[in-house]
Amino acid sequence: LGNGKAKQVVTFHNVTPEAFVPPAARELIRKSMRQIHMFSNVDEIWAVSRTNIDTLASQGVRTSHARVLPIVVDTSQRTPIADSPPEVVSVLFLGRFVPSKGVLDLLRAMAKVKAAGRVKFRLTMAGNQRYSDPAYLEQVKAAAAVLGESVDYRGEVTDVEKAELFRKADIFAIPSYHEGFCVPVVEALAAGCVPVGYAAHNLPRIFGGFGRLVPPGDIDALAEVLEDVCRMLARPGMPRVLYLDRGAMTARDHALALTAYLQTFT
Repeated sequence: LGNGKAKQVVTFHNVTPEAFVPPAARELIRKSMRQIHMFSNVDEIWAVSRTNIDTLASQGVRTSHARVLPIVVDTSQRTPIADSPPEVVSVLFLGRFVPSKGVLDLLRAMAKVKAAGRVKFRLTMAGNQRYSDPAYLEQVKAAAAVLGESVDYRGEVTDVEKAELFRKADIFAIPSYHEGFCVPVVEALAAGCVPVGYAAHNLPRIFGGFGRLVPPGDIDALAEVLEDVCRMLARPGMPRVLYLDRGAMTARDHALALTAYLQTFT
């Protein structure tokens, strides 16, 4: 590429594994995986996360010239975790409707929470449908219909609507099997949400211990932790104590630690 004199830098945001895409897209994924082997020849690799450098290394790519350059996320509009417990806990999923996002896992987990009948919740589902898997999207809509009025299916939303959904949500649910970075987790944290999801790829790093993670694919564990966080947020009494993966935290300690963490993405 170029005249052979300029320095060459590549930014790497990861490639979705072939197992998580429709059959029609798999050849593109195979081409992408072959393409990343050229990264050994550039002057620098700017990976958006340490997870992405590990991915390159696992494919045999030389990574001595790679460094982490996180995506910049606007977290200037902060919303603290609500002081008063909600009567109905608002759970938000926001992302593409594809197998790698674990959307069906989330719906099956929420069905278990509803069947137990111990907490009141409302699940809002929003995301880009143009880049979603049409066949998978139909399965998602069918599973959402089973939950009836407990689900608010929005589909595509504007940036303004997205920001409002984050502000109103108590829990951000993201049971992904693969994430190279996951900007919505940072946006959710800034909006005062507790993220819940699978401990897969970059999610443990991007959560920063400020949420709750369970083993990928364990729908029973996902249901259990979703119910547990719903009960935690709906519990009356002060001071509020949050039980997260980094330990028990008062709301004040949580706010201070989270402020420092979010500086990573400015």
